[in-house]
Amino acid sequence: MIRLLLSLLMFATTISFGQNAVDIKQKAQAFRDRLIQDRIDTILDYTLECIGYYNSEDSCGDFDAHYIFWQKNDKTFLQRIDGCGISKSIFLDVDNPLTFYINHKKQIDKEIVYPPKYIQSKDGDTEISISQSIDHTCYNQFSFLVQRKKIFKSVSEFNLAFKKFDNGRNNIYYNHNQKTELKKLNDQTAQLLKQLEANRKFEVE
Repeated sequence: MIRLLLSLLMFATTISFGQNAVDIKQKAQAFRDRLIQDRIDTILDYTLECIGYYNSEDSCGDFDAHYIFWQKNDKTFLQRIDGCGISKSIFLDVDNPLTFYINHKKQIDKEIVYPPKYIQSKDGDTEISISQSIDHTCYNQFSFLVQRKKIFKSVSEFNLAFKKFDNGRNNIYYNHNQKTELKKLNDQTAQLLKQLEANRKFEVE
């Protein structure tokens, strides 16, 4: 009976967290739609999607929060949307993730952060390679809208950080991944949000 009750509790908790994520996603979509209706056509929707992780019951849904960057009259603003509501808009300096993307758009649009891999053997045109993946990791999700053109980029933290396999072989994509403009964008976004969170800048309207 105790095992059954625990199973039911875990199932109900999973549904609750899942529904919370859906609700926040819908709010973020509605917010983006309003921006577009106001003729704002330069938008970045950033979210950190972590598979296998759950928010605590008393949180606003940090793992499900959406951060909406948008430009108006060459000025960039940011608002956070989470389970507690929509924050007031924050005016950002020129050096911010959205302007960084615009300045490096051509390169970022075609870049890929590759999963870990090493070449086990190669004989002429025949190559045997070994790759590795993981079930529980976080993905930095960037959805851009620039002049009606939509671009989506997803950066796996596991792929980005993976340097060596257990057998000592190097990940052949590590250096490539570390040198991408996409990685710089990822780092800049994380650093900015961490600073704003520390300074408690996200006040709900």
